[in-house]
Amino acid sequence: MKKVTKKRREFLKLLLAPMLFNYVGKAGSAHLVQSPSQVKCGNDEARKVCVEVYEQWRLNEPANPEVYFYSMMDLYGLDSSQVSDAVKLDFQSGNFFEIKGMVLGRTEASLIAYLGGQLC
Repeated sequence: MKKVTKKRREFLKLLLAPMLFNYVGKAGSAHLVQSPSQVKCGNDEARKVCVEVYEQWRLNEPANPEVYFYSMMDLYGLDSSQVSDAVKLDFQSGNFFEIKGMVLGRTEASLIAYLGGQLC
């Protein structure tokens, strides 16, 4: 099982947590974010990383990130506000996504990729 690195924890805490909290907490059953104009983040580095994760996702993953996110949440029996629980299950099962030395749970990577796709 991969360990959550300090680099990953700090990245998520400082750059993405506010953005993910705003949209995952308000997620509807049909879409995570209704339109690209709803994706707002005051941190250019977070935006850049979201787009990079999206581009890497498109290269390596056959599933649409939003579809993958919801299918995994259903598989795990979680709702969209329980992303941290899904990440723990991802790591326990070896279901992770690596980008530039950072290791993410594949479910959280799909959410970040989805947001990155909205920013493109």
